[in-house]
Amino acid sequence: MHDADTEAMTRLQQAFTARDTVQGWAAAAKALALLGAVRDAGLMTVLDGGDLPDLAARTGIGEAQARDVVTVLAAMGVVTHDDGRLGLTPAFGVLARGRSAVSLDSLLDQASAEIEETRRALTVPPGHPPDGAAALALAATTGVRVDRAAIALYRSVHDAVPEFSGPLAAGGTLLDVGSGVGGALLTTAVLFPAARATGVEVIAAVAEETRRRAAELGVADRVEVRTGDAAELTDEAVYDVAFWAHPFFADTLRARTLGAVRRALRPGGVLLMQELHPPAGDAAPDLATAQEVLLHRRRGITYARSAEDLIREAAANGFDPVRIARTPLGRVVLAARPTTAGEEDPDD
Repeated sequence: MHDADTEAMTRLQQAFTARDTVQGWAAAAKALALLGAVRDAGLMTVLDGGDLPDLAARTGIGEAQARDVVTVLAAMGVVTHDDGRLGLTPAFGVLARGRSAVSLDSLLDQASAEIEETRRALTVPPGHPPDGAAALALAATTGVRVDRAAIALYRSVHDAVPEFSGPLAAGGTLLDVGSGVGGALLTTAVLFPAARATGVEVIAAVAEETRRRAAELGVADRVEVRTGDAAELTDEAVYDVAFWAHPFFADTLRARTLGAVRRALRPGGVLLMQELHPPAGDAAPDLATAQEVLLHRRRGITYARSAEDLIREAAANGFDPVRIARTPLGRVVLAARPTTAGEEDPDD
């Protein structure tokens, strides 16, 4: 074979490799599109105990095409098809029936919003966090619903940080900064019935959803949810403990937010921050991580701050470092507002 032929064959093989990669991405996109179409058409109940004639009748696509759809959904791990009956797999059954701390609706909505956000990465500069429906979808996926499993998980986390949970057990006050849909806020309120809590959330639709969930849980009399910028908090020495959902705050807001939280805590009050995405080191990121870095950068947020970074950041903004603790949700940082009478405000 001539050298030119060899080079041509090499190029063709490389093209085939790239084609296979793109087709793999396309297969995932098509799976997501089909599941979204099923959800949007209200067909999850048909898949959860119906049969092929039911699906064909509801959609008008005919039984042969309905069978093809079910075959794809089965290959995706969404449904089973035994003896003519359709059924959701155990995992998707829990997800679709709303029997877990996360929901299929919120996952699909988040995926749709982030696909569009990724599409805009080449046309819109950084500093544009999600808002409205996109922010609500992201918050709903990130923040768990309060159920038995969530309560058990958060109880084990609180057991690992007595500096934080002790004041709440004694009827203290909690400030939750960036409370989202209230996964941590409301679960903590349920766990500590004598405690009172205030959540601060900048997106109005997200704050309203948190209020609705608080009312549904019967804790609205002990949980206040404010809509606004946490950096503008004017509370002075009110709270015993605070939790800051720092991974969702733009870099430009972090110092001002930490200053507001420090002032809102009583002297000696404890701030808790979670290392949500442990740093990956020097290894090249995988596709999912690279996508997350891209989206975070668009939102003006540094991705994957380490616990060590967080405790240094707290110290630089007027907190006394307490410790880094390991919990079932990963590492968390504990820092405290100084108790000394002459504490200085780094903002001054």
